Amino acid sequence: MAINTSMQVLLLGGTIGTDEEKEILEKIGFTDIIEAFDDASAWEVLEANRPEIIIAERQTRTFDGLAFLERIRASEEYKHLAVILLFVSAPAVAEVTAVERAGVNAWIPGTPEEAILRYFLEGIFRGLP
Repeated sequence: MAINTSMQVLLLGGTIGTDEEKEILEKIGFTDIIEAFDDASAWEVLEANRPEIIIAERQTRTFDGLAFLERIRASEEYKHLAVILLFVSAPAVAEVTAVERAGVNAWIPGTPEEAILRYFLEGIFRGLP
């Protein structure tokens, strides 16, 4: 299934890894990529734009991806958005349980390679868990 690369992507985090993730998204074909780097600006950037996909780091010094996911899922306006959380390394079972309970569409340990991110994006829009 081809990914609709005309969709707007919101990339959230605060580490050098987001540069790599942005490059990967561009290689896949996305051109409308917006970014926020901390908890203070993430919601403002979301409200000022209309992303259809959110890719967020799980935790950085300035951003809590789980708290942001919980806020999205509690919002009538945004709860339908596709959300992928990225972990710096393989998460503990409790972390996986927490993000799955919060309603994450997918989670990926580490900075994903292009093929892995493409696989998860295709799966999300095919309706696969």
